[in-house]
Amino acid sequence: LYEQSCEAYKHNGNTSGHFYIDVDGSGPIKPQLVYCNMTEENTWMVIQHNNSELTRVRPSPEVNQHSVHFDYSTEEEQLLAAISQSEYCEQELSYHCRKSRLLNTPEGSPFSWWLGGPAPGRVQSYWGGAQPGSQQCVCGLQGDCVDPQHYCNCDADRTEWY
Repeated sequence: LYEQSCEAYKHNGNTSGHFYIDVDGSGPIKPQLVYCNMTEENTWMVIQHNNSELTRVRPSPEVNQHSVHFDYSTEEEQLLAAISQSEYCEQELSYHCRKSRLLNTPEGSPFSWWLGGPAPGRVQSYWGGAQPGSQQCVCGLQGDCVDPQHYCNCDADRTEWY
C-alpha cells in the first residue's frame, strides 16, 4: 500500500527520495513514482520529464523554429490528479538567451511561445515566472529588465547571457 502524498511519507519519518504515490488511495488511478523533496519547512512532489538537460538552440537558415516536447514519467490521469490535490503547482521552463528575442515589443506579436497551461495545446507567451497572459518575463512585471522598453531581458538584444 502506498501513501497518497509526499507529505504522508514525511510524517512517517522518511527523508527526500523516490516514492510511489497513490493519489486516490485504492481508487482506479495507478500509483506513480515521484521524487519527494523534503525539508523541515516544505515538501514538494517532483514529477520527472524527459528534458531536464540544457538544450542549445541554434538559428536555422531554412526554418526559424525549435520545438521541444516534454514527456512526463506518468500518465495524464495521474498528473491531473496530483495537480488537483496540490496546494501549489508549477512547471518551470528556463530560456537562457543572448541576442535572441522572445517577445518582440510589448505591443507586437511574440517571436516565441509555448503550448500548455490550463488547457492542453493553448498558446502561452509569458516567460520566467510572469503571470499567464501578461506577454512578459518576470523582470517586466517587476520593472527591472535591463532595457525598460522591453518586458524581457532577452528582448534587449544584448550580447550578455540572461
